[in-house]
Amino acid sequence: MKVLSEITIPKDNADEEVIINDLHYKNNDKVKECDPIMDIETSKTSIELEAPKEGFIEYLVSPGDEAVIGQVVAKIYDSDISELLNSNATSLLEKEDNDGSGLKVITKEAQLLIDQHNIDANLIPSDFIKKEDVDSFLASGTIDQSNSTNNANSKKISRLKSLEIKALSSVQSAGLVSTIFINIDIDDSLSEEQKKASYLPLIAAQCSQALEEFPILNSYFSENKIIGNDSINIGIALDIDDGLKVFVLPNTNKLSNERVEGLINEGIYKYLRKELRPDDLSGSTFTISDLSQYGVERFIPLVNIDQGAILGVSSVDLKLNRFNLSLAFDHRVTEGKVASEFLSSLKKRIEQALIK
Repeated sequence: MKVLSEITIPKDNADEEVIINDLHYKNNDKVKECDPIMDIETSKTSIELEAPKEGFIEYLVSPGDEAVIGQVVAKIYDSDISELLNSNATSLLEKEDNDGSGLKVITKEAQLLIDQHNIDANLIPSDFIKKEDVDSFLASGTIDQSNSTNNANSKKISRLKSLEIKALSSVQSAGLVSTIFINIDIDDSLSEEQKKASYLPLIAAQCSQALEEFPILNSYFSENKIIGNDSINIGIALDIDDGLKVFVLPNTNKLSNERVEGLINEGIYKYLRKELRPDDLSGSTFTISDLSQYGVERFIPLVNIDQGAILGVSSVDLKLNRFNLSLAFDHRVTEGKVASEFLSSLKKRIEQALIK
């Protein structure tokens, strides 16, 4: 019996942790190369992992588990692994007993119950904890209820929302984020219908050009270093009916305005049909959040992990013939003067393009 391949959580998204959503096979099932074997959930999308080789699969995780980047979540073997699976629990138990570490071995079914009820596994009097042991512990009523709440309106957030919070808290938690606002004037001669049209494609295209002039805003802070990106990949934040996802426009600065508009329309279409793939959602270096359709005057967007800034687009004020842009930026990457110069340059580019 030989391991042909190990499947790990890929680093093609901004999250350090993911949630195992669904397993497509059972242990010891034979899979073909490129067969989808499991779905994982990040704060922005669902990703389908494929089998890199043909063989017999062993899953090392269960639905609902959390996994980290680089973690081995499955293995592909060259032959039937029923014997391995049958001996797994015994082998693990013997290993823990022999090394004298006192660690507990917990079956997957037991671990799910332990996580669900927030139980300290050390309180269960067994070195090899099975589902039946957890059931008995629950029935004994020995769980500490001192931290329970009588608030009937409380609601536990989803694990997916927890990942999103963690991703968006990365920069904000440093307490070094500032936001600057600027107004974009619209030609008064435009009709009301034209004024209400989406400016997002134009803003995205012109923003990518401005980032060529101010590459520091296409960088991010990590481990006391500023990491610059070789390409300018504008991410468009979409949040319609399937959660927040950031659709990426690779090499945006090399695209025409028409091509940018076409790609954004394609991204919205894929989002609505739930057809966005990992490649569509990976690699953004700067994000634009457009809330113009909701009648907002201005807002402060949150800087994404591994980015140094984000641009917010507010609604058109038809009386004043203008709309507002807000730039939130990480002070560890740049300063207010540079951010202000970037916004001024972007304002000039957009207003000139609107006149044409």
